[in-house]
Amino acid sequence: MDKHQLLTLTDDLTRIVSASPWNVERFNHIHFVVNVVAGGVSKKKRFLNSAKVVRDIAGAVAGAADLPPITRSIHLTDGPGHASQITGIILDEPESDGRLIISIGGDGTHREVCSAFAERLGDTSGPDRRNIVLFRMPMGTGNDGADAFETEAACAILQRGGALRSAGAVRVTATGMHSMYAFNVTSIGIDAYVTDTSNRMKNAVPGDIYKVIADVATLFYEPVYGVDEVGLTITDDDGGQSEHNDRYILVAMGPSGNRCYGNGKRILPTDNNLCAIRTVSLPKKIAMKKHVYEGSHVGLPGTLSVQARSMVVHYRRRVPLQLDGEGVWLSPENFPVRFERVDNAIPVLTTPTGGA
Repeated sequence: MDKHQLLTLTDDLTRIVSASPWNVERFNHIHFVVNVVAGGVSKKKRFLNSAKVVRDIAGAVAGAADLPPITRSIHLTDGPGHASQITGIILDEPESDGRLIISIGGDGTHREVCSAFAERLGDTSGPDRRNIVLFRMPMGTGNDGADAFETEAACAILQRGGALRSAGAVRVTATGMHSMYAFNVTSIGIDAYVTDTSNRMKNAVPGDIYKVIADVATLFYEPVYGVDEVGLTITDDDGGQSEHNDRYILVAMGPSGNRCYGNGKRILPTDNNLCAIRTVSLPKKIAMKKHVYEGSHVGLPGTLSVQARSMVVHYRRRVPLQLDGEGVWLSPENFPVRFERVDNAIPVLTTPTGGA
């Protein structure tokens, strides 16, 4: 991917957005936040395939007549955290009306961009950001957190315009640490280890590295890191609380249910947004792994699946935490850890039938 190809891609996407009269009336400028090392950008074949889809669609649309054109600017990230910094600057501009931010990258890039939005929730001292809208292009190694799974579907949403939804988040607050956010799935335990490890190795190993790491972790995670009793205090939408104490090897939570991670693994396959799985014998772990991939683990013995407003986790060991594929290790002194659902965090473009 060279600069000319990137300019062409953003020009084509701008033309697609401009094809909708609704978009042209609402937006006057598009900010493209681009992670140049994301899998769908840095890998030439994948980038060119996506760019061709965009070019073909752009060539078939006509811009909205008699309305001023939408302008655009491109912001290239240069390392971890930069996408969040760029987005923060955009959000803090005094004149922020009519802005569309398009995040081009994978789940890590989208999480950084979304985090800049979430960190400003409730800020009444800055500019009015209610009319800034986000769209997450599926151009990473993993695209579970994008607003469409395929490039063609993403272009269809951008072209039609006219529909918004409020994307939610999960705020994670560990003792002694700043609040962190996830916008797809956050989890602790074996899956966090697998997700974080595969994310760090994805550029070095071809293919679905997630499955390879998962196979290894199934054998060695518990003997190496151990699994002690995990205490969960779960609060539902009505304020009711329940206590759960077990040797959970995995605890996952999303802003809503019906979510995948690890490039399509259906960890939250129902409307419930919280899942915890108790550790079992090695043969049962191997069988459970397949169920988690397919989304058939809910309802099996040792699996907890509920709808939660918040969750407080108590634990006595060092354990990995992942947030949309980005990992951090928690120490015993970081507990308790609070996971809290944040509804209506970010306005995003969606299909006319898209849900909240």
